[in-house]
Amino acid sequence: MIDCERTPAGLELAQLLPALGRRGILSIWAEGGGTLLGSLFEGGHVDEVWAFLAPLVIGGGGLPAVGGEGVGRVGDAWRLRDTVVESAGGDILVRGYTGGFDP
Repeated sequence: MIDCERTPAGLELAQLLPALGRRGILSIWAEGGGTLLGSLFEGGHVDEVWAFLAPLVIGGGGLPAVGGEGVGRVGDAWRLRDTVVESAGGDILVRGYTGGFDP
């Protein structure tokens, strides 16, 4: 078991991820909601992104795919490097590396 403090958004990732590393778990797949993904990005814990895009238009209020503070301008957005775009069934997969967190 790994004991971690809780935050209003969930577990304290700054405690959880190093604890996983000490157990030899050096890579995780975080398939979660916008809150989890936003926390991972804002904490600087994301090295690689796999984004699946489906050719669907849902509309409505919806929830953000990546929560958190985000950026005020598109020019300040996190840009992926070494991107690859491929077909994944009827969807599109975009893969790339964050290259750190200097937008």
